[in-house]
Amino acid sequence: MHTCRFKQQEKEELALLGPRHPGEIVGEDVLPHLDMKKKEIARELGISRSALSQFLGSRARVTPKLAAGLAALTGTTALYWLILQAHRDAWLLEQVEAEYGARRKRRSRTQKKAVAQQARASKPRKASKPIPALVAASF
Repeated sequence: MHTCRFKQQEKEELALLGPRHPGEIVGEDVLPHLDMKKKEIARELGISRSALSQFLGSRARVTPKLAAGLAALTGTTALYWLILQAHRDAWLLEQVEAEYGARRKRRSRTQKKAVAQQARASKPRKASKPIPALVAASF
């Protein structure tokens, strides 16, 4: 069976970059089709111009209020925008957990080495065996 290399590339990008932030989707796919200035869009969404800028720059999350505004503006549902944000958050959580797990493994290996070194250091050394008198006399 032949797979499309573009689909494979898409999967690789998704694994590397994660799902797109809803603000990126709005900025690239929605705003170009609206014949409105960003100030007007912010007013329609019920947020400030700076809050819109943060959202479009992927620095702010979709809130229920923003989701309702986006739904009214785009003809979708508020749940759609909240689910997009949830997908992004879930992917970010996976990245954090993977990093935490890797740090924990490194720390675990380091701790095991330290415990082994402490055990070796605290072990009493064996006293050397005394040389038998016959062997000592022959010297």
